[in-house]
Amino acid sequence: MLLDVIEHIEDYSKPLKEIFRVLKPKGHLILTTPNLISLLGRVMLIFGLSPWAMAVDRSHIRFFTPKDILEIFKDCGHVKLYANTVSLPVPSHIFSARISPNAKFLLNFCDMVIAQITKKGN
Repeated sequence: MLLDVIEHIEDYSKPLKEIFRVLKPKGHLILTTPNLISLLGRVMLIFGLSPWAMAVDRSHIRFFTPKDILEIFKDCGHVKLYANTVSLPVPSHIFSARISPNAKFLLNFCDMVIAQITKKGN
């Protein structure tokens, strides 16, 4: 599990390679990271505020979008994206479930990107 970790690592490729080296075939990595293009992030950018103002602390080196996470893990195995939000005025159960193919655009507004990456099996 990498819960709110990847955004703090300058060169995240090295630890991710090691994780997938030791992860068993068909094993899972669960990853969470703040979403740069969340509704809150978009509003802040419109008003000229830096995405770093969204961070609880200043140790965030970078921010990611759902598309970034898909790109990073495209060769590692199967990726399922989930969404979680606290800034949208909608029932939380709508965003706590896996996003259906018909509603993937909702990932672009969620506060957190949650990814389940399943390593390719033998």
